[in-house]
Amino acid sequence: MHHYIYAQAAGGSGSLKTGLGIALGIVMAIAFIYGVLLIIGGVSKLRDGDATGKMGIVAGVVLAAAVAIMTALYAAFGLSGSTITPGSF
Repeated sequence: MHHYIYAQAAGGSGSLKTGLGIALGIVMAIAFIYGVLLIIGGVSKLRDGDATGKMGIVAGVVLAAAVAIMTALYAAFGLSGSTITPGSF
């Protein structure tokens, strides 16, 4: 008699999607914090008279708002059902 051991993810079939959602939430939190830091750095450069501060502010806003931008694009094109919802971490 043969006993086979199969690799299984704990928690059933939804655990991979749950894990990806948690990982996505962590990445989004880090990107938001980095975006805010870019905005602060851009304002500091503008205050010192450096013209490159404007691009830092724009890059920070786009990075911090990336989740809202992508959510709007997915909803506009009718793809909102094909996304992974970020989980809490």
